[in-house]
Amino acid sequence: MKPDGDFIQSITQNTDPNVQYTIIAGDRSIRPSALEIEPGKNSSQIKRLMQKLFNSAVDGIIDKVFVQQPNDIAVTLESIKSISLERTPQPRIISPDVACDHLTYFTTQAGLDALVKVLCDDL
Repeated sequence: MKPDGDFIQSITQNTDPNVQYTIIAGDRSIRPSALEIEPGKNSSQIKRLMQKLFNSAVDGIIDKVFVQQPNDIAVTLESIKSISLERTPQPRIISPDVACDHLTYFTTQAGLDALVKVLCDDL
């Protein structure tokens, strides 16, 4: 799923559904955990894991996506927030970024607090 790949480009060409939605951007680098891998720290562990899972052909991608920039494990924050300004209504992006990741939006206190904020703001 390369950002400039055919699949992602086809999604960006869809018409605006005119639906209000909110984006909660989880950032694993600010998530407190003994197992946390911060950008630039302990990168060899995640590199070894990714190489075993996907082979050594992904070295540059691992560094670029999972080590050198904030992400929620599955997606970079840059990608999460790259929403067209032409949408109506404009999506809300919860700020600041939330100290959770793609797997813990519903199980960490920070993720749950962000969900409560969104739901209470909608009342």
